[in-house]
Amino acid sequence: MLIFTKTSATIILYLVIIFSSQAQKTDEYPCVSKREIFGTQGRHEDRQTKKLIKKEYTKQYYNRYSGTITVVDQDTIKYDDEVLIIFNTCKNLIPIFQRGIFYPSIITGPVKKGMARKQELDSMLFRNDSLRISDFAELKFLRKSSKAKFFRFWLYSKGMLNPTVCFIELTNDSATPKTNLETFITGSRLIFYKEGWVVL
Repeated sequence: MLIFTKTSATIILYLVIIFSSQAQKTDEYPCVSKREIFGTQGRHEDRQTKKLIKKEYTKQYYNRYSGTITVVDQDTIKYDDEVLIIFNTCKNLIPIFQRGIFYPSIITGPVKKGMARKQELDSMLFRNDSLRISDFAELKFLRKSSKAKFFRFWLYSKGMLNPTVCFIELTNDSATPKTNLETFITGSRLIFYKEGWVVL
């Protein structure tokens, strides 16, 4: 027969609170990539990332989006007629999309207005307004200085079963080691975008 004293009940209560808070922290989306928690697969992906950046890296300067940006809700942003859906991503990184630093036509290329009727667009395999991205997070192991940050994300597009791993780099010439993430993003510009491999 088990006998619970006031002390043992208090200890059990504390343990429940600790484990609950840890579970909540695990459920939060990280701003920094946590792929290492996946063990060998995560380390393999990081090695692939380093190889791709070393081989394919060239600076490309992108202007911020010049059209109308509408924040539909926490996960959905509209760029004129194009829609981008973002999920499983740290809320502190959403301003990258809200400020037009990164936007759909960087991936798909610009679509001229009147180029195709809506029914024609609907029949296309790859539409600008069908883009979804997830797991957008910083890759600290690629950080060269406090003035640059690399990010990795998964791109889901219409007609594709599996997502594609993609990479971007943001730079902020006035950033220092003490610059917080919000300030860094506000003053940053996109200087690199690259599609990697399809996730199997």
